[in-house]
Amino acid sequence: MQSLMYFFTAFILFNGVVQNGFGIQYVKAPQKVLVPILSMLLSSVTGWIIVKYLLNPLGFGVFGVFILFPLSVVCSILVAKIALLFCKDKNLNQFEPALNSGFYGIAFYGAFQTVIFAQTAIQAILFALGSTAGFVSVIAILRGIQKRSEVEAVPKFFKGQPLLLISTGLISLIFTELLPMVIHIFAR
Repeated sequence: MQSLMYFFTAFILFNGVVQNGFGIQYVKAPQKVLVPILSMLLSSVTGWIIVKYLLNPLGFGVFGVFILFPLSVVCSILVAKIALLFCKDKNLNQFEPALNSGFYGIAFYGAFQTVIFAQTAIQAILFALGSTAGFVSVIAILRGIQKRSEVEAVPKFFKGQPLLLISTGLISLIFTELLPMVIHIFAR
């Protein structure tokens, strides 16, 4: 029961799209979402292992989180290169993120939250899986809203990015209110 609480807490709370707006560009191209998902998982778990078993025993303490952003970038590039090996068309731009795309922010945010809150390896895995599942669900919700806005009559100044940002804000409010309910259900 406690494992479910960890998973759903990460699903709701550690969501980089909802909390910080990272990765909103994947709503327009959901086929590219596999690389950020794998980089979130890899950077979260490896970041937790490095901070917990290497940096904390050496006395880095809180300063161990400063290694997470370079680690997240390396994990993201590694996953992009591996995805390129399995891709048939060999288009590097499909997987290689731009520096300003928020791609590295997604991986860093997942790794940072995992390192801060996870105490055991099981918690680290559950937090990584939960934040990844939350990321995928929000991308699916926002993709549905975007598809629906193409068909429905939406004012011109709301089309595109403004509608996505407003929707992300509303989803953030919903997720923020869901968290106390999830904790209340699973903490009995």
